[in-house]
Amino acid sequence: MLLNPAVRRLLVVALALAGAALACERAEIPITPAQPVISPPKLVAFVPTQAQATATAGGAATPAGQAAPTSEAPSASETPAPAGPPSETPTAVLALPSDTPTLTPLPTDTPPPTDTPQPTATNAPTDTPAPTSASTQPPTATSAPAATQPPAPGGGLQPIPANATFTRQFIVAYEGSRVTGRPVDMTDNRTDTWASLRDGNAAWIFDLGSQQRVAGLKVWAQPDRGEPTTLLSIQVSSDGTNWTTVYTGQGDCGAPNCDTLIQKDFVDLGFSATTAQFVRLNGGPSRFAFAEVQIAIVP
Repeated sequence: MLLNPAVRRLLVVALALAGAALACERAEIPITPAQPVISPPKLVAFVPTQAQATATAGGAATPAGQAAPTSEAPSASETPAPAGPPSETPTAVLALPSDTPTLTPLPTDTPPPTDTPQPTATNAPTDTPAPTSASTQPPTATSAPAATQPPAPGGGLQPIPANATFTRQFIVAYEGSRVTGRPVDMTDNRTDTWASLRDGNAAWIFDLGSQQRVAGLKVWAQPDRGEPTTLLSIQVSSDGTNWTTVYTGQGDCGAPNCDTLIQKDFVDLGFSATTAQFVRLNGGPSRFAFAEVQIAIVP
């Protein structure tokens, strides 16, 4: 009956151990230890035996029809060989480092990095041309409305008739303001003396003492502290209470329907001839100053 291969191997090992034990008990030859001879280790190729190969293979099965190898124990009559120098074949292989140095390849030269192109220079912005002198000059100050000679007939004021006579025989009064100077100075036939109503929007009133045909006035406007002389209207009255407007300003002096008179020169303020005793000059927002006033009387 065939046994399992594993069982057969166990039996072979057991028999081998038993034979070795019997051989050791029967040996009577004393063993003299030999002087060890140390030989330099040699590099040999290690060739495993068939049994080692079989054991290494992890218990591979013996091919069918072949008996498993057995180790027979030495018989009692066999005498162990006299002790001699140990076999030169070492039981272990000592792996020595190789005398040939391993050449480590030198690192290849790393090519230098390519130069990074420098950014091109950006042209500086061109200077913006300075504005022309015309644009840098400060705006011209707006001057006050120029004083002009009163317009011709049909445009408001009219020329005084050639047959008119001028009189300074009247009484000067005022209203709506405080007076500076002497009102009588406006009738002294001198242009270096004058009177002014300084609060603006005031009126000078001239009383002829009796009703006469009035056709206009001749006036010398006087600047008071540099202010212009502005005129809103001219009115006439027979009683000093009820007034008729004979002229209204045609311009704008900061107030509508207002004229700016020429200063330091005689100016005619003519209108249609009207019977009246009182003549009234209504001033604008500026100081209302005169050095001379004359009233034109016609037949």
